[in-house]
Amino acid sequence: MLDKIQVQSQRCVNIVEHTRDVVRDTQLHKERVDIAELLQEVLALLELNLQQRAVTMHLDIAEDLPEFSLCRSAIQQVLINLALNSLNALGQTPTANALIRIQAWQDHDRGSLSLRVSDNGPGIPIALRAKLFDSFSRPSHEGLGLGLAICRRLVDAHQGEIVLEETLQGSSIVLRIPQTTSYP
Repeated sequence: MLDKIQVQSQRCVNIVEHTRDVVRDTQLHKERVDIAELLQEVLALLELNLQQRAVTMHLDIAEDLPEFSLCRSAIQQVLINLALNSLNALGQTPTANALIRIQAWQDHDRGSLSLRVSDNGPGIPIALRAKLFDSFSRPSHEGLGLGLAICRRLVDAHQGEIVLEETLQGSSIVLRIPQTTSYP
């Protein structure tokens, strides 16, 4: 058990250090990343929060997904932030079947890795959608309003995009990270 805590703690330290570097405009440390493995790590880091709030997380990973060149800790941080936002939203209107889903697939038409984080919560208020990824765009009682702005910065550092998808229920945010053929 202590080994697991130590491994998770080190991952958290790495995420914070890399996020700080990117926010300071430091170069990303890209590496070949197995996306299924990355998503399993995200799930492991969120496991306690999910259990405490009785929320289920499903990972939907395309079987033929190749490795991608990206900054592991930066993309982990984005996915964790989006999942935590979903957890907070699901806590506002508890549902018996609270669900967060992370999907990963290769978008051949765009030449990118696509990652979707969605939930079956109350959704994002219409008034917040236009400035969702801007700094300080949320009311102060909901945090500093920097999380999604940092997510955007981390995705932008990969020459990718992060967008809010229209959904009938809950929220859905998609990241698209261009596939590169060069690996470090």
